[in-house]
Parts: sequence; structure tokens; C-alpha cells
Amino acid sequence: MSRFTLCVAMASCLGLIACGDDDTPPIECGETDLPVIACEDVELGCIDEAGVPVPPLSAMANACGGGAVEVTCSTEAETILPGTTEATCVARNTAGEARCTMEIRASAPGRLACSDTIRTACAAETTSVDVPAPVVDEACTDLGGDLVSDAPAAFPVGTTTVTFSAPAGPSCSVEVVVADDAPPVLTCPADATLVATAPDTDLPLPAASATDGCDPAPSVTHDFEGAVIERGVTEVTYTATDASGHATSCSSTFERRDAYSPFLRLLSATWNVAAESTDLTIGWDTPNSGAGGDTSGYAIERGASADGPWSRLAEVGRRVRTYLDADVTIAHPHYRVVALADELDGGPSNVVQAHRIEGDTYDVRDQTVPTIPFATTLYGAVRYPADLGAGPYPLVVLMHGNHGICRRTPTDDRDACADSRDHECPQPGWFTTPNAEGLAYLAETVAAMGYVAVSISGNAVNCRDTWIGERAQLIRSHLDRWRRYASSGAAPFSTRFAGAVDLSRVALFGHSRGGEAVATVPSVLRSTPVAGVSLASVFSLAPTDYDMPTPTDVPYAVLLPGCDGDVRFLVGTDIYDRVVAADHPGPHAQLLFVGANHNFFSTEWRIDDNDGSACDPSLEVGAPAQRGALEGVFGSWLATTVPSGGTSIAAEPFMRNENDPPESIATWAGTELDWRWSFVADRQRIDEFEGAGTPDRNLLGGANTFEGFDEASRCYDNACGTRYPHEKGAMHLDWSTGRPIASFELGGLDTTGRDYVSMRVVSRRSGLNAGLDEQRFLVRLVDSAGGRAQVRSQSWAYLPHLFPARDPLEIFQTLRIPTAAFDVDLASVDRLEVEMGVGGFTEGSLLVSDLALSD
Repeated sequence: MSRFTLCVAMASCLGLIACGDDDTPPIECGETDLPVIACEDVELGCIDEAGVPVPPLSAMANACGGGAVEVTCSTEAETILPGTTEATCVARNTAGEARCTMEIRASAPGRLACSDTIRTACAAETTSVDVPAPVVDEACTDLGGDLVSDAPAAFPVGTTTVTFSAPAGPSCSVEVVVADDAPPVLTCPADATLVATAPDTDLPLPAASATDGCDPAPSVTHDFEGAVIERGVTEVTYTATDASGHATSCSSTFERRDAYSPFLRLLSATWNVAAESTDLTIGWDTPNSGAGGDTSGYAIERGASADGPWSRLAEVGRRVRTYLDADVTIAHPHYRVVALADELDGGPSNVVQAHRIEGDTYDVRDQTVPTIPFATTLYGAVRYPADLGAGPYPLVVLMHGNHGICRRTPTDDRDACADSRDHECPQPGWFTTPNAEGLAYLAETVAAMGYVAVSISGNAVNCRDTWIGERAQLIRSHLDRWRRYASSGAAPFSTRFAGAVDLSRVALFGHSRGGEAVATVPSVLRSTPVAGVSLASVFSLAPTDYDMPTPTDVPYAVLLPGCDGDVRFLVGTDIYDRVVAADHPGPHAQLLFVGANHNFFSTEWRIDDNDGSACDPSLEVGAPAQRGALEGVFGSWLATTVPSGGTSIAAEPFMRNENDPPESIATWAGTELDWRWSFVADRQRIDEFEGAGTPDRNLLGGANTFEGFDEASRCYDNACGTRYPHEKGAMHLDWSTGRPIASFELGGLDTTGRDYVSMRVVSRRSGLNAGLDEQRFLVRLVDSAGGRAQVRSQSWAYLPHLFPARDPLEIFQTLRIPTAAFDVDLASVDRLEVEMGVGGFTEGSLLVSDLALSD
């Protein structure tokens, strides 16, 4: 209860009423007769939660000359509840009235008083905040134990309600507000020049980074709309936004340059006997015929392994395609070439491992060779990697052709025939023509690529009728000799090559009659194997075809010189056609080398076999070009069919007639190269225009139709034309008007497992082709639902009209179009169509054969 008592105005007080204790000071009056009044708050202490009646209330008052004073106090509430209730007191006399207010405070048992809302700035993702404990009225509150709260150890950004509670039940809450008032800190990537290293380089946008005192992962966006940065200059604005919506921005500028990775190859190697070193020439090609338009040059680098470290040997201009590393003495140099975009490195090439090479010869006398009617010599010029311990290396055997074996002086260009039973010229006073050494340059290049190469002498079988079988048996005898060299050893090498030669992967190369002989060796080995010897590759250069060999169970390639004055009808086409007809999965390749003669592939065949009857001499590319091109072609063929130290790679696009001759090989050859390729790998044949039902039914059983042609007839061999060198069937198609179509039903064929639509074509010697430089037409696929898609032949291969020569032959070349280029249902193809008369080619004449779906 209040310490004050109720006061009653009494006249006897002379206008002064004193309330409260005796020591309470009187209330002073003012200058008027109005009363004065003073209120004082009342503390009721602990009361019930339901409240108590309003207690008697009073205040001190002074009448101040206005007569008797009356004091009344009242509240709006009828009951006093725990908390604060306001009361008003009024003092009245004759002069007027005065008022004052008081608070009536009371506490309920168990009541806690939490603090007001707490506000603070965030310090991190969560922030430590000191939340004070509530005020407890201990006089009337029984907590029943210690207070507890659900406050977290640290508070996230935003509002968190913290509740304090006691075991006996009382509780209260307080709001804790952690405010994020600052934007994120955004760091944009530095302005940069970015180099794309390949046409399909996915050059993503560099990322910006952002931090925020309150958000551990503010979002970062940008205004760049592309998927990758395109060539040129691009400005990008980045924006970072935190969880509270605060944002900040910055910008970066990027310049993209295209400096694409070149493709590197070993082009040539020369054995320096005196210096015990090797000259190595490497060459590189740019992708997409020179794309990568910011390439300013190339850096040539050499390392001890495929992983480097790399030493920069030189930097050259952007038009340079070859580099000579002279007098190399390390055993296994590795090379790469890096495209340069001014001061920046672009794409590095593939790594090429080369080998320092050494050489020797063997001359094993009085050997019996089956079918050769006399004891003869096994002579070979060997070139091999200097580090034989890093083998075993595949064996490559090279054989020259039929050529004179005697010359008057070592430098004489003219050679004469003579009958010899060994390697030497039998004519007294004459010198032996080193025909085996005529291919030593190629053996040296091959050896530097990681092969043991031997160019063998056929001098004893030269100048004698054909002797193809005898040459094949001579090669077999050399292989048998190498079986001994590679195992226990034999004279003159002792055990030098023991364990260093891999006879399970043997490649054969032959020139002229040697080219026919190497094509004969597979059948010889089938009938009389050499233990441990397996053929992996055969390459014939300008071969004869006396005995009609068919190397059907081994990858086979043939090179046909366009100005061949010796084997003028280029009968190597027949060997290739027989191999393809046998349907071995391959790969198999045929190359018409326009401008090459027969002889100049050998350094010892120095007289031009083309007397002008095959080609005008001005059309010839010359000996260095022929040999330089052969090094490149044969090296690529070996990499495809019998790689040294690795798995086989796919035949390069130029070998599949899908690209021009590589820049590096053309540069090394020193001239522009005109090549016409046929190529086949594993395939599903559609039609070859041979056998029952041709040409009305194809090999899949579907109907063939030829609508709108002046001539559409199946021909074979000479019936196709007097300058048609192929002994195989073809469709002869002539047109002079309209849009004729050759259609081949496929019957809903699933083509998804094949990569190419393939066919062989050649432009005929016909007046309908007068004035043409090439042939063009459409190739179309139609699916079973009627969907149609067509592509232009010239988009995938250049199909020239014949080739420069006195009397050019009609030599097939392959057109290969990716099945992916046809936007139809490849799982159900109804027919293949070839449409002529398009793009201004309103008349023409073609031979077509070997339609297939190919890998």
C-alpha cells in the first residue's frame, strides 16, 4: 500500500492541507486562489494475475485562499492488473480546480521483463550478439531454477526472436535484428588476351569473384550473352548481389586471338656417318587449311620426353612449315611446335618422337632361295634407331625394281643390264649400281620414325624376264634372316638386333617389280610361313602386275605416278581393285600422283623414264619433289597401319581424299602437289555393278533406277573405255539435259553404325565433258518417312576432270561424305540418290562404282 493516507480538506487548515507524513513539505501556492495538487506513484507490490480492486487514492492539495479544497482520485480501470495503471487526481475549491496523474504499479508472480529490441550490424555470415538476461522481480517471482534461452551462438542476418524461460513457467522474448548495410566486394578478372588453340576451343568467360561480410556466396552475374568468347574484343560487366539485395558492379575487357595447334610430323631424316649424328626435318600443318587467323609464327621446341621440359630452338614466320634440326646427337629427341600470337603462345602441336639413327649393311653369300636357280646373295642396307635397347621396333623391308646393275663410273647416270648371281656387277671394270641404296633415304626417314628398315638388293634377279615370284621369295629369305638377327643373332651383326626387332609387325615397301613382289609376299608367307613373322602393311610404288597378286589379308596401298613412262597403263589399279573386291576391312588406299615419273623415287635411278610420251616434261614435279612427297605419304601410311611404339591412328584426311595434300609435305616436296586418292576401310557394300542382277538390283537386294540419263549402262574393263585401267565393273552415266537421278533402294537400312557414304567416281574422256575442270553433283539420302537431305559433292571432295598427261587414264577416286551431314533418320534409310545436272553442270559423263557405307 502507499505510504500516503487519504487527505480531507478542512477549513481549519487555513487553506493548507498536508498529506502524508508529518515531515512532508507543504505545497506552495501560486499567485492565484486556484488550488494546487501533487500526485505520487503508488507501488502495490505483488498481486494476483486476476488483479485487485482499485485501492483508495489521494494526493496532497493546497486551497491557496480559494476556500475549502476537495480532492478526488479515479482510474478508468475497475481492477488493477499486474503492470502499470494510470490514475488522475483533481483538487477543487471555489476558485477552480487542479489535476495531477500517478502510476499504480503492481507485479504478478513469475513475471520476467526482457529488454527492448536489440539492433546491430553483421560481422560475417553469422554475428555474435550479447543478449542481456531479463529483469526478474525476485520479490514475487518463483523461477523454479535457472533461466534458459534459445539464443543461437551467433545470429544470421535478419530478425531472430530469442525467448528466455524458467522451469517454473515464466518467460519473455526479445527480438535481435542483425542488419546487412554494405554491398559485396566484387573483383573482376584482369583485362586479358585469350588465345584459342583449336577451331573448336571452348573458350569460356573468365569468372569474377565476390566476397561479402554477411553472405558467404553472393551471386555473380554478367551481361555476356554468348556461350564462348568470339574472336575480337569483348567488354563484359559483372554484377555481384548479396542475400540482402545489395549489389555492386565492375567491368573487364577480353581480346580473343586464334592461334590453333598445328599438326606435326617427321618429314625426313639423314644419317650423318662421319658426325655420328642425324639431320631431322620436321613439318607442321595448320588446321582447316590455314585457319587460326591470328597466328603470327611458330616456335619449334625440343624436349627429352613427351612431357618436356621444352627448349625453344627457334621462332619462325607464319608461312614457314618445316624446320631442320641438324646434327642431332641425342638418342630420342621429342619435338613440338607452338603457334604464336605475337608475344603469346597459342596451341602446341602433337608431340613427335624422333630417333637418332645409325646404319650398316649385310652381305650374306651363297644362300639358297626357293625358285631362284642359283645360290645368291642376301644384301641389305640397314638403317635403325641408335638406341636399339628402347625397342623392339617394327621391321620395314624395302625392295627396288628392275633396273640396270652396272655403270661405267660411280657417278654415271646410265646403267646397264647384266646377269649376276649376287649383288655385284659382273662386268670387269664396271661399277655396281647400288640399287638398294637408292631407297636408303626412305629407310633413314623410316628409321628416325622408330623402325628398323632394310633396303634389300635385287640386283641378282634384275635384268631377267619378270621374276616376280623370285623377288617375293628373296624377300621371304631376308625375313627369315631377320628372324635370326632378332633372336639369337647371326653374322655379320652377332646379337646387335637381338630383342630389338618386332617381327610380328612387318611392313613391306616395293618399287616397280619390287612393288608387285611385295604384293606377292602375303601369299608366299601363307604357303610357307616364317616363324614369328606377321605382315602388318604392304605399300606398292608404281607396281607391275604380271602375276596378278592379291594381298587380301593385309592393309594395302599403291602409288601410281601420273607421268609413268615405264608402267604406262598404271596397272597397280588392278591390284588395288582386287584387294578392295576381296572385302578385307583395310584400310586400303590408292594414290594417283600427278606429275611424278617412274624412276625418280630412287636416288639411283637418274634417267627420266618419261620421254615425253606419258607427259610433257614440263608437267613433271621432279626428283626432289617425288622423294619428299613419298617420305610424307609412306610415313603417314606406316603410322596408320604399323605404328612404332603406339596404337594405330586413323588414316589422315588427305589419304581419305577429304583434304588437300598437307602443307608440310608440299613444302618439303618444294612444289604444289596434285593427288587423287581412293580409300576404303571396313564397309557395307551397296553396289559394285558386278554379278547377278546388275545393274537393276544392288547388293542389298533393292532396285536401282536411272532416270533422265542419255546413257546409263553397266560396263566392265575395256568396255568402259580404252583409257579405263580398272578391271572392274562400273556404271557409265551420260546426260545432256535436265536433272537425271541414279537411285539405289536401301530398304530402310540402319546406317547409324557407319560414318560415311562412299563411292568411287571418275570423269570420262567424253565430248560431254569438254571444257570442264571438275565434276559436281548432289548426293541425297531419303529416309523411310520421306525425309530428304542432300549435300553437294564439291563440299567434300574436289573431283577433277582427268589429269594433266599426254593421254590421261580414267582413274577412280573416292568421294566420302559423312553420314552426319544428312539430316534424316539414319536408322532407317530408304534410298541413296545421285542427281546430276546441277550447279551449271548441265551435261557430262561419269563412271561410278563401289557405292558403300564405310568407316
